[in-house]
Amino acid sequence: MIISNNEDEPQSIERGAIQLKILYRLEELYPDSDTDKSLEELSKKSRIDISVLTFYSTQPISKEKLKEPSTKKQLDKICTALNCNIDTLEKREVDLPLFKFDIDFYIRKKYKTEAEFIQQTGTSAEFIDLLRTQYIDIYLITGSRTNNVYSRSNYRAVWCKYCNFGC
Repeated sequence: MIISNNEDEPQSIERGAIQLKILYRLEELYPDSDTDKSLEELSKKSRIDISVLTFYSTQPISKEKLKEPSTKKQLDKICTALNCNIDTLEKREVDLPLFKFDIDFYIRKKYKTEAEFIQQTGTSAEFIDLLRTQYIDIYLITGSRTNNVYSRSNYRAVWCKYCNFGC
């Protein structure tokens, strides 16, 4: 996995992000369903790209990103598909992670252009934007510490299946 220390320090990392409980809501609605199938179904219902949905489900989202109209629109679609409101999904405030995935470096090393990367991997431009702008809690996807935020399912397995970075 390619990560970089944050070059442009955020103004405040303390409580600078929100952990959404999309996976919890899916378990409430579909208690006997597999997490993968539930996410895929939610992606179809909400018309949100599965990798973007996975990011929202497994990573803290910065408060600034949550204020953006495009993010609000996507979260409204997710809430509609889950029959809830945004307050239901906002689990808790968390510290902003300290790392960003250097997606541009990754693309330059493995592909000629971003368009080639998108074409060959099926990655959406929205997901690339999330990787460019959002900080990553690498502990959630490396599995190197116990995660008590969502223990019934494994963030790493979901991340690796739908995002395929860091696995």
